[in-house]
Amino acid sequence: MVPKLAYYALRQTIEAIGNEYLIKVVEQDDLWVYFFSDAFNKPTHVVMWIPHKHHEEISQQVTQKLPSPAVRAFRPDGSVPTEVLFNNTPDNRIMLKVGTFPVIISLQ
Repeated sequence: MVPKLAYYALRQTIEAIGNEYLIKVVEQDDLWVYFFSDAFNKPTHVVMWIPHKHHEEISQQVTQKLPSPAVRAFRPDGSVPTEVLFNNTPDNRIMLKVGTFPVIISLQ
């Protein structure tokens, strides 16, 4: 990802999430996941992406457990990623394709 693209992706992500609080970060070699909540500690968003050290064309199918049910998934520019599968299981799992551009998941 070109540095200027990274800046715009971050700016758009912040604008999309609003004034929420970062409550948990999970950074693995192949996937980063950031969890956000509101002022009352209610989970509101999850942001996922593949770390920038990888080629920007790379993407992978991931399954992620969420703190509450997902409402929608979108990119910071408002576009909807392909291959999003909301699974209404008791443990709130979502399956989607993630790349080096962030995917924002809104929670109930």
